[in-house]
Amino acid sequence: MQVLECGCGAGRFTEVLLEKEATVTSLDLSDAVDANFENFAGSGGRHRVAQADILGLPFPPMQYDIVLCLGVVQHTPNPESAIRRLWDQVKPGGYLVFDQYRYRLYRCTTISPLFRQIIKRLPRDIGLQCTAKLVNLTFPILTRLRKYPVLVRSIGRVVPVAHYFYSYPELNEKLQYEWSLLDTHDSLSDWYRHYTTVDHTRRLLNRLGADNVECWEGGNGVEARIQRAPISAPNTMSQRRLTGS
Repeated sequence: MQVLECGCGAGRFTEVLLEKEATVTSLDLSDAVDANFENFAGSGGRHRVAQADILGLPFPPMQYDIVLCLGVVQHTPNPESAIRRLWDQVKPGGYLVFDQYRYRLYRCTTISPLFRQIIKRLPRDIGLQCTAKLVNLTFPILTRLRKYPVLVRSIGRVVPVAHYFYSYPELNEKLQYEWSLLDTHDSLSDWYRHYTTVDHTRRLLNRLGADNVECWEGGNGVEARIQRAPISAPNTMSQRRLTGS
C-alpha cells in the first residue's frame, strides 16, 4: 500500500505506518524531514522523504492509496486549498484522512493568542528562548499544584503553558516537562491557525465529489475520512459488443 504522509515531522506516525508494512512517502516543509530520514534509514526501501509545500506537491496526481495529514491543515495559509491538493493525490479507491482545529469556547477565555502574536514574530531562536523561560517559570508551579485540577486549569487561562498531568499521568517528570516545552512552543509559534466546523468541512468534502464522506468531532477538533470512487470494472456484455464476440 502506497501512503503519502504530509506534515511528517520527525516521524511519530511514520513509525506506525512502516510497522504496518506500508510504503511511505513522508513530506514536510520544515527541516524535520532530516530527522525523519535518519530515524527510519533501515526501512528496507519502503520509505522516502521529500521537503515540499502541501500547496505545491511534487508528485503526479492520484498516486496514493492513503493520504494522511494530521495536525497540519489548520497551519496552512488556505486550508481549503490544502485539502484540495491532498485530495488530488488520492488514487481511485483510495482514502484521504485529515484533521483540523474546530471552534471551541475555551479559546475565547484565554490570553494565549496575545502571547502567540508576540512570539511568532520573534526570530526562531529568541522565540524558543522566550518559550523556555515561560515554561521554566510556570511548570514547577503547575507541578506542585497538580492535585488541584481546577486551580491548574485556571492558571492555564492566564499563562499558556501546556501540561499533561491529567491526560497522560503515566509520564515521568522529565517527559512531562519535555512535552510541555515542545507543545507550548508549538502552540505559540505557528504563523497560521484556522478553525472549522463539522458542517463546513462536510460541505467542502461533498463539493470535492468524494465517496463515503465521514466527518466528526474528535482528537484536536474535526476529523475526516473520505474515499475516491473506485474505477468500475467494464460490463461483461458491453465488452462482448465492443469486441464483436
